[in-house]
Amino acid sequence: YTGIDGTVDKTNLNIFEDGNDKEYLKLIREFQNHVATYKIWNDEHAAYTVYKNFRRCLAGATRDLWDQILQNAEENRDELTFQEQLVELTSTVLGSDAFRNQKEYLKNTPKPENMSVKQWLNRLKNINSYLPLMEQDGQAFSEADLISEVITKNIPAAWTKDYRLAELHLKKSIKDIM
Repeated sequence: YTGIDGTVDKTNLNIFEDGNDKEYLKLIREFQNHVATYKIWNDEHAAYTVYKNFRRCLAGATRDLWDQILQNAEENRDELTFQEQLVELTSTVLGSDAFRNQKEYLKNTPKPENMSVKQWLNRLKNINSYLPLMEQDGQAFSEADLISEVITKNIPAAWTKDYRLAELHLKKSIKDIM
């Protein structure tokens, strides 16, 4: 990131250019982690730095959408406004039903046959971690809810008896299930 005083701290962030929702969400999470790691909002020129560097992470139609959002916004640029604008951009890029659709996908998609249990559980946790980025005040499933509402309902039918006998459906931690 480049500070207002010209100092440079190189961090490699992906550039998102239209199309892949997962890549978009990955960029948002990486950018938020970058801002938090370097405590950029604590800097006196934080707004300038955050807005400039976020725009650098966008290309194509997504950058155009971001520019439109900023054009229609007031001149107040701060952390809260940035988060609101990020939610607006995300809603536009992913669609207004993305949060609901993703939760339904998690609840209703069985474990793929060709995927190991570890891979599947890691995939569920990864998708779940993106939920808060998809909607203002959007909440990810807690681990207990992920177990009861997603994992237990989507294991292969042949595993159900052993899964219940081992009382894995009552566990509160995914690590305990693995």
